[in-house]
Amino acid sequence: MLYPWLHAAHQQISDSFYQQRLHHALLLQGPAGVGKQAFAQTLADALLCVSPVNLTACGQCKSCHLLAAHSHPDSLQLGEDGSTIGVDEVRNIANFCQSSAGQNGHKVVVVYNAQNMTVAAANALLKTLEEPAKNRFLLLVCADTARLPATILSRCAHVQLHAGDQVQVNHWLSSLNFQLETQVWHQFFTHQPLLLLNWQENNELAAINQLYQLTQQIKNGVEPQLLVDILQQKSDYIAVFSIFISEMIKQSLIHQQIEFQVYQTCMQHLSQYQQAVDNVSGINLPLQVSELVFSLGQQLKS
Repeated sequence: MLYPWLHAAHQQISDSFYQQRLHHALLLQGPAGVGKQAFAQTLADALLCVSPVNLTACGQCKSCHLLAAHSHPDSLQLGEDGSTIGVDEVRNIANFCQSSAGQNGHKVVVVYNAQNMTVAAANALLKTLEEPAKNRFLLLVCADTARLPATILSRCAHVQLHAGDQVQVNHWLSSLNFQLETQVWHQFFTHQPLLLLNWQENNELAAINQLYQLTQQIKNGVEPQLLVDILQQKSDYIAVFSIFISEMIKQSLIHQQIEFQVYQTCMQHLSQYQQAVDNVSGINLPLQVSELVFSLGQQLKS
């Protein structure tokens, strides 16, 4: 499925393909919830299709039927489950690319969550990137390019996938009955529309909305345990909480409720909290949240 905000990126790749300028290794990068995996799948299917139209699979040829049945011999995908990608899996890519292709002569490898490759796996991939075989395409899907070695980054063509048109995203969400008017915080995640939709489908909007409301009360005093109770429901909420805190501090500065020096101090407290929860295994979350709430409360009241 090709989401509307990704049409421009797809058209650029399509133009390169038909001009025979398409790079053999594409790094599809962007935030979680933008549609990277669906984009990679759409592109891979088109590259394997016998009769693609504007680099979109026809859905009717033998190749497309094999893809639908997940039995296409020229398609290799790994990393979908989000686990660590080891060196043996990556070495299999080289063997796959060197073997003969059927159908339209192309072979396509999709590496989802490429940032999860081990150092050894990333090193093993270099030979394939440096010595590409004809009609072989490698699609790396990555949400955090900072975790990829520079040697990998320099050998790929970068494709930045983003949902930059908020009006377009809001229209798409509204068409799927996402209640925009009841979620004032949704604007912080319009660049991740699939994340918003996933929250709705999993009945998580109420919990996230409560988290947002409690965050807004920090400057007037809030019981930290109320926040902890929500954060412990799902680890993903910890990052959402940080975004809400950051926006609350920024808005306090914009509306001249705090001085710039106070703003800087608050952001430092938030940064220290983020480093603690991100980098320390087995961190005491209730303690870290309590310390953050207390520190921010002191600054925002001053």
